[in-house]
Amino acid sequence: ILGDSAISEDGTDVIIALPLKFPDNTVQTTAGAPAVARYTSSLTSFTLPNAITANHGLGAVPFAFSVVIVNQTGEFGYFPGDEVPLPSYAVTGTPGNSLWANSTVIGASLANQIVIHNRLVNADTAITPANWKLKFRATL
Repeated sequence: ILGDSAISEDGTDVIIALPLKFPDNTVQTTAGAPAVARYTSSLTSFTLPNAITANHGLGAVPFAFSVVIVNQTGEFGYFPGDEVPLPSYAVTGTPGNSLWANSTVIGASLANQIVIHNRLVNADTAITPANWKLKFRATL
């Protein structure tokens, strides 16, 4: 759906559908199409290992959700504001992260370390949690 979005006080934003005008001057409207509700959390500090949740307030299990780490202090070739998806994974013999969502929260169970690709030396490296913050997103 194309349109404008407005963010409500609870952190959700709703996309308002607008008419589309095509090169042949025909107009198609998306009136009556369901609104898309979205949630984006504020940045959240974290320690490892830990389980952290964010109340999304959407009232239903999100169609899609994600958790990203957002760089605050440059590390491994990343700059402040860079976002890296936090995967839900485990490697044989090594605890991993687990991400989940239900009708009220998005959650992340974080392992003893979060490993990302070091862009400076082409290797995987454990982050320093103090240099990163979490951000949760969900869409109905």
